[in-house]
Amino acid sequence: MDRRKFLARAGSGALLSLSPDWMHALASAANPPDASAPVVFWKSGAAPGQTVLIAGHALEKAQVSIARLDDAAMPGPPPKRISSRSLSWQSASILTQAGTYLCAQVPEAFAPGLFALRVQNSQGEAPVRVLNRPELWWSLRETGPAAAPGSELRVFGQFLQLQEKPPRVSLRDSAGQQSELHILRASPYSLAVHLPATTAIGTAVLQVHNGFGGEAGWSDPLPLEVAAATPWPTTIFSVRDFGGVGDSWHDDTPAFQAALKAAERNRGGVVLVPRGVYRITSTLSLPAKTTLRGEDRERVWLMVPKTLQGMNTVIGGMGEFAVEELSIAAQTPLHIITAPDVDTMYTKSAPWGEPGDATAPDVRLRRLRIHHLRYAHRTTTADKDPRRLEESGPSTIALSGARISIRDCVVVSSGMPIILHNIRQSRVTGNEFRIGRNGWYGFWGARETLVEDNLFEGQDLEASYGSFANYGDSSGTDVSRLYIAGNQYRNGFGGEREALTFDSSGPYPWRGRITGATANSVLINSAIQSTKNAWAGLACLVTGGKGLGQHRRIAGNDGAAVTLEQPWDVTPDATSTVAILPFKRDVVVYKNVSQDASVGVQLWGGGYNFIIDSNHTQRSGGFWGSAAEYTDQQASPPAQLFLPLYFTQWLRNVVQEGFVFEQGPDTSNGAVCGLYVRDIPETPEGGVLTFANLIRENDLHDRSKIVLRYFQEPEVRRRLREVLQQRGHPWSLATVIEDNSVTDSPIGIDLEPGFDGVVLRGNRFTRVAQEIRRADWGLKQDN
Repeated sequence: MDRRKFLARAGSGALLSLSPDWMHALASAANPPDASAPVVFWKSGAAPGQTVLIAGHALEKAQVSIARLDDAAMPGPPPKRISSRSLSWQSASILTQAGTYLCAQVPEAFAPGLFALRVQNSQGEAPVRVLNRPELWWSLRETGPAAAPGSELRVFGQFLQLQEKPPRVSLRDSAGQQSELHILRASPYSLAVHLPATTAIGTAVLQVHNGFGGEAGWSDPLPLEVAAATPWPTTIFSVRDFGGVGDSWHDDTPAFQAALKAAERNRGGVVLVPRGVYRITSTLSLPAKTTLRGEDRERVWLMVPKTLQGMNTVIGGMGEFAVEELSIAAQTPLHIITAPDVDTMYTKSAPWGEPGDATAPDVRLRRLRIHHLRYAHRTTTADKDPRRLEESGPSTIALSGARISIRDCVVVSSGMPIILHNIRQSRVTGNEFRIGRNGWYGFWGARETLVEDNLFEGQDLEASYGSFANYGDSSGTDVSRLYIAGNQYRNGFGGEREALTFDSSGPYPWRGRITGATANSVLINSAIQSTKNAWAGLACLVTGGKGLGQHRRIAGNDGAAVTLEQPWDVTPDATSTVAILPFKRDVVVYKNVSQDASVGVQLWGGGYNFIIDSNHTQRSGGFWGSAAEYTDQQASPPAQLFLPLYFTQWLRNVVQEGFVFEQGPDTSNGAVCGLYVRDIPETPEGGVLTFANLIRENDLHDRSKIVLRYFQEPEVRRRLREVLQQRGHPWSLATVIEDNSVTDSPIGIDLEPGFDGVVLRGNRFTRVAQEIRRADWGLKQDN
């Protein structure tokens, strides 16, 4: 096929076949036809003329019809049930399909909006689904475990705003009162709304409409707990009334401790710090429901003298405290603010510590300036100053617990400005984190957390960036329901230089073929030894066979039985393989800007239902994810790792100045946007590593390219044909690469075998030497 015919075919929506005929035969054998009606359990969004990517069951012979929903009527919820007979259906072009996935084109003549999706075969049809309708995933309250009447509420999901049309938010409170909420800010993935002061206490229900789809356009309901606010005591205890001087020479520690004790006896209060410079020589332990408040951040300093040795932290506590409107300068403490204030936060896994089972909820930090100057006054030789031999600086803020709030702070650290363990319902917004020697940041075990409008900037040529990860039980197993938006990442010239990465190292108890399943459980090999309910909170992912792609949180395990919190859409069977792994899903990374990094956004430890949208990076390795399956023999017991890339969407990201200095996945030192697989097992039971991923409307410049490749050295890559033959099925299924733009690059799209069911449509190339490169089975085209 010549170049012109090939591009015309790709632009019209044809499947790009990457595998020889025997490969398709193997894929078909791995997913035999099923004599049942189709099931749809996941679908992407799509605009007119674009591809809708569908995952489910019995899809290999299914037909697809699509109808645009009328926008005219938009009364309040609940949504009107869609009647197939009342819609004007149009047959959709099928681009590729198999038993577990299907790609179809939304009619190009449709106007933007919401589309009804009908999937049917000779055995029946799946329930009608709606494309682009709002989906509500989670909400975030201002403070406390429930939303308070009269407060601001954040709501997160996708398709909350479409075509910049004003959305609507409806609330039905526990008294049955329906009201429309005032929207303060809106984006496709997040809404900020005001909860009326008259909202009844109890369980309310939220629903969102993005302005399209009429009566059928309302989202499914999201429950919301509403409770009266429980403010902390406001009695003021001024440190000046307890002997505080604030002249920088007088030791004011006793005055602070006396004021804090008075607040503790009052069961909380406000310890006020008037303007001045206060010398602090031991830890200030904040009692519950107590706020340490300076008169003004620019006029109040707490100073730890540089001669003071052996201090764990300047401010510590066990939760329910706040620090605001003051500045802190210190050199020798291990941390500056620590909660929970327990020994393991200082003695284990230096310099960041481990909280163990201890938590410190409801810590609030606002408008602080912290200078953690470990290397100030370091002017002599290593034999006289051991700091010259230190590999990295200290961690400045180290917290663990629910409802953490860090707002509008400036943190200058000689090492790691912030380490957060096992956080829930938390927010980190509007801060400046200045990273020091061999330092980075860490969000380890985060769930339902907002990270927005922060600056992460290196202040040392050894400074790096950081990660969102789950590093074992003590730091939490979740990386889920996160909204990471509007952050800036600058000057990470040291270490791995990963501006924003999602890493996972555990726990991974088991993977393999199951022996059976019920509607809400699976049965694994009975020889597997595990403590009863030790897997509760982890995820069960179907990685092959019947039910591929389904993901459920585990409620408990007992012997060979693993029970789930929700039933399967498609019950697996003895053909299915599953992985037990950390719960890691429903993450949005939106409009972040990075520069001078090895990667802008990286899914190194896999991801499920991640959306990477409208991010911008320059002088970096780009945006990419890596999937793998292997056994970590260094773990005790050996960990059965499965790192998937399922239902990830890479949308509207921009790569400029595509250069990275001998880092990143591409040996040309250029930038990429795409997917990699690595460490692939050769047995037939090896799982599908990447499934139903979408790469759409990205804009790549200057030696950047889109990739579906194997992440490994060339000599390993040369064995891929043998590995595929032994596995009997591809390692990747169903990837859509659509409407992307590549400019000024040697290669536009770089593809390797093992990725089956790839659709290329509408991609544009400007000054690209080789628009689409497909490696042959000899793999002679390795970089």
